[in-house]
Amino acid sequence: DNWMYYGRTTGSHAHLDMLAIGLDAYGFNFMPDLGTPAFKGNSSNRVEWINPTISHNTVVVDGKQQKAVYTGTPLHYDVTDNVKIIDTESPKSYDATDIYRRTTVTIAATADVSYTLDFFRVKGGNQHTYSFHSQSHGAMPVEGLNVEFQMDEKGNMVGTYAGPDVKKGERGDFNTGYQYMTKVRKDSHIVHRLRHELET
Repeated sequence: DNWMYYGRTTGSHAHLDMLAIGLDAYGFNFMPDLGTPAFKGNSSNRVEWINPTISHNTVVVDGKQQKAVYTGTPLHYDVTDNVKIIDTESPKSYDATDIYRRTTVTIAATADVSYTLDFFRVKGGNQHTYSFHSQSHGAMPVEGLNVEFQMDEKGNMVGTYAGPDVKKGERGDFNTGYQYMTKVRKDSHIVHRLRHELET
């Protein structure tokens, strides 16, 4: 079964996780939400990783945190024997967005197997980062990209998603959670092309 969160993202126990999704199947939580932090108060792990948008299964716009809002808007929900649809929007989660909307469609292929299609529509902002994590410990397979690990001149994996010189958990003016993401793989051609398009 899958779910989508569209409740408040403001308050002492809230996370900036509007339109995050999760998946439970065969007695396992395949896409766990980080939930209650291991360290409370103002620990760097909680403030800079557990709460930020990037640590949830949702979309980050322009590398910024979502705004704190009270609720998203459910547009459609329907369940039949073979299909389940959840459609929700929250354009106020970012000042830059006119559309911030997610639709998931879960289809039963057999009595024991189903699959979910995820449509996340964003209009506004310049960079949309789809954040996704699951129980898998292997590398996520990709097609049509030439991804390489972020390495130094000696061939050692270095840095985090915040940059090759930023260590895991390093405190600084990041406000993104990117400094907790290691073993970074990128398609440098795509990154350079996008940067060129944004600058021109």
